[in-house]
Amino acid sequence: MCEFEQLSVPKTSITLGVLLIGLTVSQCAAELPSHASAREALTSVRLLNDTWNLESNAVLRSEAFAEHADQEGYARIASLFRAAAASQRVHARSLSVAVKRLGQQPEVVLDRFVVTSTSENLLAEIALHARYKEETLPAMVLALKQEHFVAATRSMADARRSESSLIDYFKEAAEHLGTSRKAVKATYYVCKQCGYMTRSTNFHVCKVCHHFREKHEAVS
Repeated sequence: MCEFEQLSVPKTSITLGVLLIGLTVSQCAAELPSHASAREALTSVRLLNDTWNLESNAVLRSEAFAEHADQEGYARIASLFRAAAASQRVHARSLSVAVKRLGQQPEVVLDRFVVTSTSENLLAEIALHARYKEETLPAMVLALKQEHFVAATRSMADARRSESSLIDYFKEAAEHLGTSRKAVKATYYVCKQCGYMTRSTNFHVCKVCHHFREKHEAVS
């Protein structure tokens, strides 16, 4: 069992930032109306900063899980964790810029997490992402809508689709864990605009934000 220092994350879900899939950085900043009070602006910054922390923490945790999977001989599952980290990095980068557009700097607090077996790490990710998709995402979208982030509501369906895909990949990896040891690496294509990831090579545009294949990063 290994322990890693990690950025602090509120005890909700590791990927709240996915609810902002489809929002550009400029949208995040521009959707605060000109008459918004200082209190409303500060609340919006807090929501975005908390979400950024979740995504930033998820990046480091996924990278640690990938390293451990490699050590256990699960190269294919390590590829999945690295692709998840790349997806979460896209979300974190957009959220960081959005916070800065509102006149603040993202704030980080250190935390600690534990890396266990690859099997347990996969099950933990499935549970966290499922809770995010079914509980956290709708609640956070409602909160951001009340803070005048109207586009977050429109992007909820896309966010749920992205979460569903990631959960399916984690479930597939957990179900075939016994045959995954010593398997070769897999390649995932991660959209640099919204973070949607796919293992398919038969696509021309992102299923979520419709950016062309050239906007995708190959991760293995």
